[in-house]
Amino acid sequence: MKKRIICLALLIIMVLSLSSCVVEQKYDYKTMAKYVTIPTVSGHEVKVDLDQVQMTIDQDIISMSTDKCLALSGDDIEVFITIQEYKIIGTDSTGGDIDQRGEVWFTSDSASTEKVKEAISIKNLGAGSFNTEIENRLLKSRIGETTTENDFIIPADLSSMQANYPQAYEQLAPHVGKRAFFTYSFTSRPVKEGDVVSVTYTGYEIDDAGNIKIDANGKEVTFSGGSGTSTVYIGSQTFIKDFEIGLIGLSVGKEGQFKATFPDDYGAEGTDAAKLNGKTVIFKATINTIYSTEKYDLEYIKSTYGDKYESIEAFENALIDSYAAQQIVEYLVSNTIVLDYPSKEYKLLKKQLEAAEVTLVQQYKNQGVESLEDYIKLAGFESLDAYIKSVLKAEMAYYAYAEANGLVVTDGDIENAKNELINIYTLEYLQSSSTITEAEAAEYATQYVEEELTQADLYQEALYAVVGDHLVTQYTLTKNPTTFTSVTKGGSLFDKAE
Repeated sequence: MKKRIICLALLIIMVLSLSSCVVEQKYDYKTMAKYVTIPTVSGHEVKVDLDQVQMTIDQDIISMSTDKCLALSGDDIEVFITIQEYKIIGTDSTGGDIDQRGEVWFTSDSASTEKVKEAISIKNLGAGSFNTEIENRLLKSRIGETTTENDFIIPADLSSMQANYPQAYEQLAPHVGKRAFFTYSFTSRPVKEGDVVSVTYTGYEIDDAGNIKIDANGKEVTFSGGSGTSTVYIGSQTFIKDFEIGLIGLSVGKEGQFKATFPDDYGAEGTDAAKLNGKTVIFKATINTIYSTEKYDLEYIKSTYGDKYESIEAFENALIDSYAAQQIVEYLVSNTIVLDYPSKEYKLLKKQLEAAEVTLVQQYKNQGVESLEDYIKLAGFESLDAYIKSVLKAEMAYYAYAEANGLVVTDGDIENAKNELINIYTLEYLQSSSTITEAEAAEYATQYVEEELTQADLYQEALYAVVGDHLVTQYTLTKNPTTFTSVTKGGSLFDKAE
């Protein structure tokens, strides 16, 4: 959510600037503006779908959810516990005890084999159904991590354990008050709404009886696009509703099976997804892990987006304005009529793309790009010609709008554009390497912008920003009320939507 508007055309130009130093010739902006007729923008109504805005916030929170979840008060958890005798077998050179684990006094892992492990289930963690002192130790433990304490004293009061976990009580009662090794590992809890989970799943077709369909070879029949491993925010509606609901109640490492029905409008007509419209299927799913969910509050906003937002409302309004700005830019470009494509600029852009092929392949290799043709397809175009014409149309729309509205680029605008590019490239460097520091990334970005980009490149970026700032003063904004209940805030963020 930057102040300037960044649309597809701007991103394309930034890529092209990688090769601009190879081709010294530059565009004739005033001439290019004459090749198009632009629409009337003033007063155009822009409608922002608040459901989409909310889903953007949820997706950001998903991307922040990398830590494994914690065992919290009230959770029903599954945990491995082992309590062993603490033995002193000697002293070291400083007179300290040399200890050793002795007899196992209690273990929840009584069914342990290479493939089978049995965890103990504790309901309403912290309430003392097992033992308050032990449960307090389990609180805030992170899923999948093992902790050992060698100074654990077996509690004197095991009355709750006696009532609810008699087997554990029988094993520990003879050792009350003794020092022991206490090892525990929080392994899972049932998935609930609001969780972010990693899940591996396979979707199957069903037969007339409602069971998984079996083919002539006795194999279960899967459907295209129904299998994979994904990160899912339960309740965010980023996956079909029945799929997210089906994951609720599953635990890590245990496969679940459930039916799900796709919405009637799941896929556009003529696409593979359309074959699933209204269709009921069966999913088998295994939760790989559960992550901690970031709490959506002002602290989260400041830590993620910086200190420029003084309230949640200010952040939400900025996000809405960003969506509106994107739409007005798209309206300008898509409704611009091209009278002709200037041959000089067409040839120049083609040269720039060809010169940038090696760079583009390196940058997008992890997305299967091995040639300029692959990059063009990745960008969503059928041919190099269609790509070039799309870029030229966007550029000419900007130039013509600037001419029509008397917009002038100042030295200050160019300096702002330079700083904005440095910020963008700094983020790209940080995302491209896990070892680079922020200071190093900023240094590399500054060096690149100052040494590789020409004054014409910076002028072009500044012009886009000036046009963008003017465009956002021209439209009228309507907010489509949300029907989306966000799990990030226990309800819609936009209760006062117009």
